[in-house]
Amino acid sequence: MRLHHIGVVVKDIERSRKIYEKILGLRLLRRGPEDPFQKVKALFLGVGWGEGIVLELLEPTDETSPILSFLKRGGGIHHLCFEVEDIDRTLEEIKGRGGRVVCEPLPAVGFDNRRIAFIFPVDSILVELLERK
Repeated sequence: MRLHHIGVVVKDIERSRKIYEKILGLRLLRRGPEDPFQKVKALFLGVGWGEGIVLELLEPTDETSPILSFLKRGGGIHHLCFEVEDIDRTLEEIKGRGGRVVCEPLPAVGFDNRRIAFIFPVDSILVELLERK
């Protein structure tokens, strides 16, 4: 398991991108396609340092987006994402240790349809798992 990215929910993805680029010097790595399951658009900013951590900016695309209520509370850091070898095995291990899965594995268009799942809470933080391919 390795930290893959930090997800940040924002109201205006382009405005936020410009701020992160100007103030922190982050660089746009890529824009993700709009995700019809999560109802979000995303872009990814590199923090440098080669294979460094990625910042994922997320903006809801409609009123049914699961991140909309988080944005209405102010947005900000939303989740930590860890890349795992086998998402099914990892979820079973986490459930066995008392973790609660809030979103079972589903394909994520922003990650070439690799499967993601969400666990909550881990010390009050939402955790996303991303299956490695």
